[in-house]
Amino acid sequence: MVITLVLIAAQAQAQEYLGTIPFKNSEDVKIHFYVSEDAQKVEKLLFSVKKLYLEPESKKSEVESVTIDNASLGNESGYNIVDGKLTADSFFIFNLTVVDSCIYGTIGIKYDMDKGIMAADPVYVVIPNITTPQEIPENILKP
Repeated sequence: MVITLVLIAAQAQAQEYLGTIPFKNSEDVKIHFYVSEDAQKVEKLLFSVKKLYLEPESKKSEVESVTIDNASLGNESGYNIVDGKLTADSFFIFNLTVVDSCIYGTIGIKYDMDKGIMAADPVYVVIPNITTPQEIPENILKP
């Protein structure tokens, strides 16, 4: 008797990661990453806030703070993921690591206004994978 086993490899698919960012004095700040099948690029990013509090980056700013209410932002220009790392220094300040179970590291905001640069200091986040949810390792859950 001959038994033949056929193994079919699971086809890679794009992954989605969705979570909240606990910025100081802010409410319901969400970020949604769409990562390519090969995990080399964030193809789309959605960002939404109920309330986002920003402080001046410089003490010489003409404004004390800014609060952005009920706003959203979408970006489809993409961010490259190099060796599992996602970094940016524009509106978003990313220093993130991308793994199957989650995206983790720090996220901050730098918003250039006419009266100065407003910022939300970087905070540690763990953004879970919602396409193929997995257990997140203990050592990642805390900074």
